[in-house]
Amino acid sequence: MQKVSGHFIAPNAAAVNLNLGFVPSYFKAYSALGGTELLWEWYKILAELETTGQYGIVDDGAGAKSMCADADNGIIAYDTESPAVELPAPSGTGYTKVISSNGSYDKTKCTVFTDGGAQPTARSTSVVGTVVWPSTRNGCVYECTVSAGVLGTEPTWPTKPGNTISDGTNTWICREERICTIGAKGVTLGASIMTDNQIWVYEAELHEDVVSKGDAQGVDPL
Repeated sequence: MQKVSGHFIAPNAAAVNLNLGFVPSYFKAYSALGGTELLWEWYKILAELETTGQYGIVDDGAGAKSMCADADNGIIAYDTESPAVELPAPSGTGYTKVISSNGSYDKTKCTVFTDGGAQPTARSTSVVGTVVWPSTRNGCVYECTVSAGVLGTEPTWPTKPGNTISDGTNTWICREERICTIGAKGVTLGASIMTDNQIWVYEAELHEDVVSKGDAQGVDPL
């Protein structure tokens, strides 16, 4: 089981995104300063299966519990993580993460090389150039360093990073296909459940095994 905890000061009229590193199986948050004692609880399984209560359960501190009516008044999960590829930064120092899970680069388009395709863009001092995968993936990507027109005939790609090749009109440099992850996972706390400058404490758990017993009567072991 993974478990994290933390605290934050609530902003004014704004939701809070907590990057936990995972979508929790169970999440709870307390606000117990300033004269108001509240406890929010959120269960992933209820959010996935239930039509009510999917935004969490709140305890008013006096023992009265109620369902959060909507996301703005409750808690929801988010998962924006996606695979990415790192390329050397144009500055020459470090790497830049430039690819999303659907194969489209943030600043330029990354596609499989197609003879006669769209004109590529060469690398500048501030922007990574057009990057392509070969038609047969080989663990490398190829970045355009010199652009002279539309794509030519697909070359025999080198597989040593740093080596260059021409498609007849453009020059490409071999880059290692360095896989990484961009984005975040966690929960969002709705703006309406917080007051500016409230201090919040939270705990989040990711359970190793969440078992569905189905109809409990049918699986009763006794």
